[in-house]
Amino acid sequence: VKRDRLVWIGDLHPEFLSLKCLYKDLKEVKNSLEFVCKQTPLPKWMNGIPMYSMWWLIILYDYYFKTSDINLIIKHKDYILELVKQICNHIDEDGNTHFPMNFLDWPSSDSDDLIIGVSALTIITLKKVKCIFDEININNDSDLYRIVQKKLSLLLNKEYIEKKQVMALNAIARCKYDNEVLEILTKNNSFGFSTFMSYYILKAVFESGGKDKSIDLLKEYYGAMLDMGATTFWEDFDISWVENTFGIDEMPIENKKDIHGDFGKYCYSGFRHSLCHGWSSGPVSFLTKYVAGIYSLDKEDKKILIKPYLGNLNTVECSYPTKYGVINLKHKKDEKGIIKTKIDYPNDIQIIIEDCVLE
Repeated sequence: VKRDRLVWIGDLHPEFLSLKCLYKDLKEVKNSLEFVCKQTPLPKWMNGIPMYSMWWLIILYDYYFKTSDINLIIKHKDYILELVKQICNHIDEDGNTHFPMNFLDWPSSDSDDLIIGVSALTIITLKKVKCIFDEININNDSDLYRIVQKKLSLLLNKEYIEKKQVMALNAIARCKYDNEVLEILTKNNSFGFSTFMSYYILKAVFESGGKDKSIDLLKEYYGAMLDMGATTFWEDFDISWVENTFGIDEMPIENKKDIHGDFGKYCYSGFRHSLCHGWSSGPVSFLTKYVAGIYSLDKEDKKILIKPYLGNLNTVECSYPTKYGVINLKHKKDEKGIIKTKIDYPNDIQIIIEDCVLE
């Protein structure tokens, strides 16, 4: 299942997005955040990758928003502040980043677009940092707050490019969803998709006006993985691999390629390619939020918006854990296209309904 025992903290963000849709108890996330922090005294970068230290900050705030565990942020306040200074020191006055290494995901690691993706991730990080600062009362009067604000404004001037995962991250970083984003992300359908970045790609397609297309792309990409025998999320997958290929649930077929042994690259070529990898679980969080339509509006899931979008699906069922209990819902589209919803939820939660009617 896993090639090593390292806590790869960058991998944890798409994994966390899935975990919070599935489990009430997220102590493994907290343990991982604390462990990798302890293992990485500054000025070292987590896992030796500057972007993974950025993901740590992003996960830290998102974990806090889900759990309201302010003590975790306070405990690591000094580390957070020094890490933020370290990140800002690698952004010049022209808004260019100069980190000792750059990495988003393996498929973009040798791409000319990589540096723009790093810029986008830096924007997302600094936006989360500002939210963290708000929680620990570091306001506009703080020198570090002003530095973050300045660096953020410099970074925001960058342009889009064409690598799908980079384009998606750019759109999310700048909250700019438009036809250009949609056109590039849907070109040749799911060709060029990234497992690590699947949630972010699907989100950007959906937010850019491609609601139906996002569902179609998910079905095409992960449906092909299922057709090849997947029962867990694979570390990497390219839709082109399925041509003249036998699946993992079949015996070898003469003159056909092996979907496992004959594919994969970088550090995961051949049978080193993991067939059970959490960073590929983007459909879990995407389906929960954008299709089942469960949007948390505040810390601890006290107020929940139910706003489903079924596209060409007729029925969707979903369970979502909160500290107050489980939300269970079922959406069913009637003959007029109206979504009828049955929902059971804890009394301590306020539910707001949009784009569906309660049965």
